[in-house]
Amino acid sequence: MNTAISIPLPFPREEVDINNLTLSLLNLCAAYDVLPQKRLEELRADMNAEIKGYMERFTAGASGSIPVKTAEQIAGSLLFHCDMFLYSLNFIADAIVMLKTLPFRQLLRQGEMLTWQELQHSRLVHFAAKKTRVRCSVYAYNDVIDFCYDDFRRKYNIRYFSQGVPCAITYPLLFPTRHERGVMYINEYYGRIKLENELCAFFGDDKVNVLLKKYAVRFSLDQSDLLENIAGIVLTNCLISALLGKPVFSVDISGEECSALQWELSGFGREKLGEKLHTAMKNLCFAIKKPAVIAYIRPFAAILADKVFKAASDGNLLDMVTLTD
Repeated sequence: MNTAISIPLPFPREEVDINNLTLSLLNLCAAYDVLPQKRLEELRADMNAEIKGYMERFTAGASGSIPVKTAEQIAGSLLFHCDMFLYSLNFIADAIVMLKTLPFRQLLRQGEMLTWQELQHSRLVHFAAKKTRVRCSVYAYNDVIDFCYDDFRRKYNIRYFSQGVPCAITYPLLFPTRHERGVMYINEYYGRIKLENELCAFFGDDKVNVLLKKYAVRFSLDQSDLLENIAGIVLTNCLISALLGKPVFSVDISGEECSALQWELSGFGREKLGEKLHTAMKNLCFAIKKPAVIAYIRPFAAILADKVFKAASDGNLLDMVTLTD
């Protein structure tokens, strides 16, 4: 679903919660009189009937014995399947049309099928992330690559707890995922890991590991204990290195160079610094030539510009850079 396209909606786009899409749209359609009251009552009645059926199957007919928390989780699973179908549509406006016209049972069954398809697809997404892995000793990263996905597949209950993520992922991404639940989160998470791996591959494992080791020393840590995003560490040094006029895939910065850059940047305004980092990112993207990786990392330049500007203004640029010499 493209939530950014400006197709006119009957309510503010920012009020739509993509992580609870079905309920969010139903509540907004009710609040803004988008659906007739009769249709809303029909959808709610059909939804409740389906939830009851889920619970009866879960307990083999003894639905009254379900704890409240379990009942809420089962209802959430049903709604997650509905979210899967609505999110598969091109636009929010299309999802509203489906809520207006499609029988709830059909909406749910389509969603169940899509959830299953996404679960099967997740094997390929994880495999691609594993195939492109960074060879390093960072425990949290290796745990995600080697163990977390298998743990997810063993424990994932696609019918009754499909919104769950039953594995302990501690490794942070360069940018947070948009989705927070179920297999949608898993596929987005590992898809982003793959893009970050592909970025790091341009620098090579040896160069990345030297940088990680130096980064860990800054905080008196062993490299294996790092809980920082690897691509973020690499990109930070790469773009700041570019401000020193170094080659596009350089990450080497000495203390002397950092001090000189600190003095130079102290005379920069935020706009000028942003332009220089934008140019550095543009040159990096030109060298990478991978559209998906480029689209993913491009926003990092603006984020880094804010951090570098503040650090330079405070005289703390050394705290942002990983010195390699």
